[in-house]
Amino acid sequence: MASDSEASFLRVEVWGMFLEGLAFGIYLVTCGPCFRLFFTTPSHQKRCFKNDWPLVLIFLLFLVETTSSLAIHLYLNLQMVSATTQMQAVTQFRDSRPINRFKYTTILAQSIISAVFS
Repeated sequence: MASDSEASFLRVEVWGMFLEGLAFGIYLVTCGPCFRLFFTTPSHQKRCFKNDWPLVLIFLLFLVETTSSLAIHLYLNLQMVSATTQMQAVTQFRDSRPINRFKYTTILAQSIISAVFS
């Protein structure tokens, strides 16, 4: 029988995936208009963004990092569903497999990008 802490941990992971997916959807919807601003001027004429290339780079790096982070979290949640016991599901989130290390590496990469380009 699983303990209450294991069940609550898994419940929090599922809620986290739901909220992360919701926030990612809002993020993707707002990315389109933001990306369009890099290529237009107020008079709606096309321009070369040679002075804005660091902003475009940061924008694309954050988009790739956020997408990979959500994909990793989705992968871990799908593995949790296929686990036979709650204890196996909890250990899939807490052990030191490469996928879990990469999950924390994406958070570190996001922090480094923010610190370097701010």
